[in-house]
Amino acid sequence: RALSRIADKRAVNPLLERTLRDPSALVRMEAAAALGKIGDEKALESLRLAIADPDPMVRARAIEALEMIGPSVGELLEGSLTDDDPDVRRRTAAVLERLGYVQTQLERLKSEDAVERAAARRKLVLIGKAGIRESLISGLNDPDFRVRAQVCQVLGELGERSPGILEALRAALIRCRDRFRQIRGHRDPA
Repeated sequence: RALSRIADKRAVNPLLERTLRDPSALVRMEAAAALGKIGDEKALESLRLAIADPDPMVRARAIEALEMIGPSVGELLEGSLTDDDPDVRRRTAAVLERLGYVQTQLERLKSEDAVERAAARRKLVLIGKAGIRESLISGLNDPDFRVRAQVCQVLGELGERSPGILEALRAALIRCRDRFRQIRGHRDPA
């Protein structure tokens, strides 16, 4: 805890050598928290190891610590979306959402590159499976039709098990139908 309060980058080496390999999960959790406060490149490498810790509580603390480092850790956290522990998956998705990662993936759905769009869809499905759905559902209101269509695909992959998805899809279809009728009603008779 003392190293955590110091938040000195020089403390990374002692943390690396002792506390992340300590037999006590509590000590490893505190080490992960301290690394998040220190937040330099050495800390990032150590936290990469901590998110693979055998104890899910240590992994969860490492994910929270990575959030302190900032948005650049998004890709590093992706692997935790498939963690064996559901709480770790939920925490990861929540951190990614707060870091703007979900919005970034929604923006990638606008890409002309099919491979990039497919990768973004896969990531959004993992986020949805981890429990973050509101941000996905908000994608149904995107002004770009391509984004709305692909968000429908993502939500469809999550299936009926996910609360609110069917209702959101129905509402999006009604908006599309109404918009289509509005456009059709404004056509010039030829």
